[in-house]
Amino acid sequence: MALPAQSLLRSEVGLRCRIDGRTLATLALVGATALWATSFVAAKAALEGFPPLTLSLLRCVIAYAVLRPFLRRSGQSPAGGRTALLLGLTGIAVPLVSHNLALRWSGAGDATLVHGGALPILAGLLAIIVLKERPSVWTGAGLAASFAGVVLVSGGTGARVGTAAAGMALLLLGTAAFAVFLVIGRRAFALDGWLAALAGGVRASVVVLLPLSAIEIVFTDVPHPSLTAGLALCYLGAGCSALALGLKAVALRSLEAGRVAVMDNFEIPLGLAAGSAMLGEGVGPLQLGGAALICVGAWFAVRSSGSRSLDRPPAI
Repeated sequence: MALPAQSLLRSEVGLRCRIDGRTLATLALVGATALWATSFVAAKAALEGFPPLTLSLLRCVIAYAVLRPFLRRSGQSPAGGRTALLLGLTGIAVPLVSHNLALRWSGAGDATLVHGGALPILAGLLAIIVLKERPSVWTGAGLAASFAGVVLVSGGTGARVGTAAAGMALLLLGTAAFAVFLVIGRRAFALDGWLAALAGGVRASVVVLLPLSAIEIVFTDVPHPSLTAGLALCYLGAGCSALALGLKAVALRSLEAGRVAVMDNFEIPLGLAAGSAMLGEGVGPLQLGGAALICVGAWFAVRSSGSRSLDRPPAI
């Protein structure tokens, strides 16, 4: 029988480990969001040299090539089955294809706005319905502040918000698919096999996108990318896909899907800043005020104490 002092020490050590795990997950999520904030800007540059479906495929191929050595070192194999296919479709193939196609009609700032604004709402609702998550007061306050910020940012985009209906629909389709990915990932990445699950999802996306890219090349020209487009592709594959998705998987092991989605709102101010700096897209006073509210909302989500790890991933 453990002495009271020993029991107290074990409890303190366990609490410290849990707190450290949540802190690590939060830092991983911030890193993933920072990478994705620049993804639409990089995709705009890459699309100058690659057609959208082929760009999506090559991005996944590079991501898998980056993940494979780490998977081999861990002694694991890529996961297969329905879960891997769902992860590949909802988190990679559908968002990449729809967003790349949408960027033909939308600016990088618009794409960031639609994705970052719709994702918390969609993912939060799915998490409540599917995972039975109950958002804390802090998370709810963060969602409210972030939503107000999105409204302000939308009001500050002026004529740029009037993107083509097809572009807006494609952006929403990709965002809805990624909201499903967050819910599936919350389950699939809950155990130590998150790397195998992620690699399996990326591999499945390659299988899905390969014939689509082949058809695209048949009906269009073979890509002749510039150095800028090639570098943008490498950044998208290694950074915005492999590294960002890996960080997201680590975060989803310890944080609720709804909270992760609220913190993803950091992508909006960072994405608007990247679009302004690299593509010359304007940022007005309303956008700056909205970005500040979004940051406040994400900070509320960080303060939320309701995060918990899943002991096992429920059946999908």
